[in-house]
Amino acid sequence: MQIHQLGKLFTGPHAMRLPGGNAREPDAFFVSNARLANAGEAFLDGPADLVIEVVSDDSVSRDRVEKFDEYEAAGIPEYWVIDPRPHRKRADILARNAEGAISKRRPWTVSIVPQRCLASG
Repeated sequence: MQIHQLGKLFTGPHAMRLPGGNAREPDAFFVSNARLANAGEAFLDGPADLVIEVVSDDSVSRDRVEKFDEYEAAGIPEYWVIDPRPHRKRADILARNAEGAISKRRPWTVSIVPQRCLASG
């Protein structure tokens, strides 16, 4: 799917092969036109520009810790963690700052509220 001719959005089953040999299959990821040549039929060779993971009861640690660490090490510029589970309903938007680091302690949090979103940072 092309988005405003900026790149392509991928969903599973499509893997992303990270530097160091690990491969992950995010729920969705965006690849800019500049990196689109690295995208094959089954996988992206290298990091995406944006990765989106949707948390489930069995993926909390994997999405919030394991994948976060791998995506940060791979230099992925932006990582969204969407948690639609009852009594949680939040989205953490983790973006690199000017120095290129992502803060684990202070992600932007968007509370998912019917008909509106409240942002805090």
